[in-house]
Amino acid sequence: MFLIIAFFYLGSSHLDYVPPNYSSIKYCNLALKQCPKYTKMNDQNTHSISIHGFWPEFDFSNNFPQWCNKSACDDFSIDDLETIRDDLENYWYSCQGWSTRTEDLWRHEWCRHGTCLTSNPIDYFTVALSAFKQASDNNWFQCCY
Repeated sequence: MFLIIAFFYLGSSHLDYVPPNYSSIKYCNLALKQCPKYTKMNDQNTHSISIHGFWPEFDFSNNFPQWCNKSACDDFSIDDLETIRDDLENYWYSCQGWSTRTEDLWRHEWCRHGTCLTSNPIDYFTVALSAFKQASDNNWFQCCY
């Protein structure tokens, strides 16, 4: 199950760079997924919510920029995320049984969407994690547990 929560993006105060040709970005989408989580202790099947992606939108027609900065993508290393890796592993992971490894998901989301918001991967992932935590703290996806 996927859930998309829209966050109106009113400024670039959390990011070091917003491409000038994307000044018409209206907001960012936080896309979440519900992963099955099996607990062996009591053989129950519960679910957990994980970030699927975070991307800018021009309007409400699913019109978004992507693959904006090839050099930022090429220069990206998973090691760049070391300071926030624990949070990423807790909140932004591939579901068990999916073919995409978690680190490959991070690289894909950075290259496809993050490079359209900033030249710094830490900024991109930190803002997305912050949006997720805000949604969680406010029970915005309570319906999906």
